[in-house]
Amino acid sequence: MSPILLAIRVSAMAARATRRFTRAEAGAAQTISFLMVTALYLIVFFAILETCLFLAAKTGTVYAAFAAARTAVVRGEDPRSDDRVREAAILAFTPFATGVERGPAVAAAPGEEEFLATYRSTAAAIGLPGDGLPRLRRQYRITHRALRVESSRHVLGEPWEEDVTVTVTYDFPFTFPVVGRILGRPNADGRYVFPIRTSATLPMEHPANEQRKLGIAHASF
Repeated sequence: MSPILLAIRVSAMAARATRRFTRAEAGAAQTISFLMVTALYLIVFFAILETCLFLAAKTGTVYAAFAAARTAVVRGEDPRSDDRVREAAILAFTPFATGVERGPAVAAAPGEEEFLATYRSTAAAIGLPGDGLPRLRRQYRITHRALRVESSRHVLGEPWEEDVTVTVTYDFPFTFPVVGRILGRPNADGRYVFPIRTSATLPMEHPANEQRKLGIAHASF
């Protein structure tokens, strides 16, 4: 039999089998039940994956809040303290941020190239591969856009008894839109997000006097 005739016969057999399958009613009840619960199973599966990502982001906010609070303690009365505190939170949280972009592309963030240059030099020094730069760039941009940092100080008693509290809020973006519509809320970019908020409080390291100063003139360069 020629290959052409064989192909025609196989096609005819496949067409007859398809017609019999579409007309048959055996197992229809089981199929309908399966289709009805499959969507629910997928939603539960996606929710479990989102929960894992959510817990990782929560861990990142804890780390970022502590790093920012410690920076606020160390920088003290530096006029640029707020900028340094936010920078510390961003650098600490970036590895925990999602690397998935949805919706409009994320614009370049200030300090991005310096951050990546530091990563490249550090990775080369300890022998790590440098093929993760595109993902790290996305994570840095997403963190810079989605992370909010607020700091406040509270005098507890004496003037030198002062605490600093840093609150870090990360708008967690959902990877699966179905779960995002259920648990999240849309932001200005049309992404479904859920705010994760973490606070860290540390005591300021002031000298025990009314002026809260060491009494030594100094300057930083």
